[in-house]
Amino acid sequence: MEEKSSRAVLIEAVRRNSALDIPHTLMNVLAASIASYGLLADSTAVVIGAMIVAMLLNPIRGVSMGLAESDHSLIYKAGISLLGGFAAVFIAAYIIGLANQEVPITGHITARTAPSFFDLVIALAGGVAGAYATVSPDLSVAFVGVAVATALVPPLSSCAILLARGDTKMADGALLLTFTNIVAIQLSSSVVFWLSPDLTIVDISLKGSSGLELIKHITALSIGLPALVLPMHDETLYAERALRVGASGYITKHQTADKVLSAMRRALGGRYPTFRDDDFGILEEPNGHWRYFGDRTLDYRLVLGPAEYH
Repeated sequence: MEEKSSRAVLIEAVRRNSALDIPHTLMNVLAASIASYGLLADSTAVVIGAMIVAMLLNPIRGVSMGLAESDHSLIYKAGISLLGGFAAVFIAAYIIGLANQEVPITGHITARTAPSFFDLVIALAGGVAGAYATVSPDLSVAFVGVAVATALVPPLSSCAILLARGDTKMADGALLLTFTNIVAIQLSSSVVFWLSPDLTIVDISLKGSSGLELIKHITALSIGLPALVLPMHDETLYAERALRVGASGYITKHQTADKVLSAMRRALGGRYPTFRDDDFGILEEPNGHWRYFGDRTLDYRLVLGPAEYH
């Protein structure tokens, strides 16, 4: 069976969650209903609370990932879902606007009829946050979706409410704000997806530091980035230490190009390739003296070489 890289698994998850379905549509209708009444009541708390219900982040991530990967089928699927979400929000808000025409226009609505530089920055930051949380396995995208929805649902709901009252000029301003926000969110999140690497290749010996320290820093970032160690050293000591600090594999430069490529594929698939076997099998739990070496001792071995250190 073909092994899938962590990137491929992520894309599949984004594709699966980008589908247009009844539960997500219903949640967007409810979010628009809550947001619309919050706008009419001039209540900041209610508007923010509505964003927790909104379900627009998944299709936005789908479009952004599709753009980054040049995946036209994903762009189409997520784009349809995003348009469906926008339609659900707009129709719900429009109906509420028709039913409450006697309620005066509030400051929350008029504030969303004139796009500003601050609105653009908020949308860009929301897109970056959503994409970064997506590629970071230890981060939750739940609350990021609130920030993204804040830039979309209130202005789109304001546009619908204003159109229901026949105020096309102010509605055009709210629609322009919605459009600029979605473009900014998609652009910034696509850039993050495009820049996020699939695999990092590290040597044990680095100038002024150690490859082990670099791997520790990469692991601490919690971005799910596999690290394949490709050193000159072929001792088990180095491989076991590298795997212990978070490396995804260890393959020496003495191996053939085909074996290095195979190791890269297996590291991407989470298979932990090592130099010791022709099939790059997983290292067995070591029971030798290596576990008593600390990082500082290992640094001495890197400087002196295994034959000189005793």
